[in-house]
Amino acid sequence: MSTNFYWNLWLVFGVAAGAFRLSGFFGMVTVVAFGFVATGLIFMGIMCVLPMLAAHEEVKTNKPERKTQSSSAPRPVRLGLAYGK
Repeated sequence: MSTNFYWNLWLVFGVAAGAFRLSGFFGMVTVVAFGFVATGLIFMGIMCVLPMLAAHEEVKTNKPERKTQSSSAPRPVRLGLAYGK
């Protein structure tokens, strides 16, 4: 399941809840029904969307790798300390 489809389901859920609220039919039984649906949506997200997001393959870019030269790197400052003496 794609992430966009999952978020669209939440959008439809929110619009339906808002429509019930504005129409005056958002009673206690409706709240419980919407709670069950919300629990199902959360469970569906845990089971379907999260594994896809966590185990996706890395997207390869066409950028060339940047090579660093050792001569261009700055030398460390020794601050007058005698190393190895």
